Amino acid sequence: MTAISSIAQRLVYTFLASAFVLVMLAVSALSAHAATVGPFTSSACPANNMCLWSGAAFTGAFFNTMTSTDIPTLSVAKSVWNRTAKAVRVYSSAGGSGSSTCFAPGTQVSSTTLTARSVVVLPSTTC
Repeated sequence: MTAISSIAQRLVYTFLASAFVLVMLAVSALSAHAATVGPFTSSACPANNMCLWSGAAFTGAFFNTMTSTDIPTLSVAKSVWNRTAKAVRVYSSAGGSGSSTCFAPGTQVSSTTLTARSVVVLPSTTC
């Protein structure tokens, strides 16, 4: 009876230790995920990128690109930052068509309302 009791205790200990490790791994994974999902800020904009946010003050949904492209994830930009070395035009329609607003290199605008369906990086630094 003592041998069975000892085996049962070891099984319970092993089960609890395994459960603890699994819980700690899950908490660690959730913590790592939570760190990458928070609200976006201007610091989310990498160097050499044109960045747009759906909210003012660099908040909300975020889009960035280094090249001319359509913008599939935003329809209106409420803050922008041109961190490229070139002027960038943001167009109201896909394919670089429609009305546009040009942003010189380094321009940061924390509050605007801009229909944003495509971005064209210009070959020069001037609009």
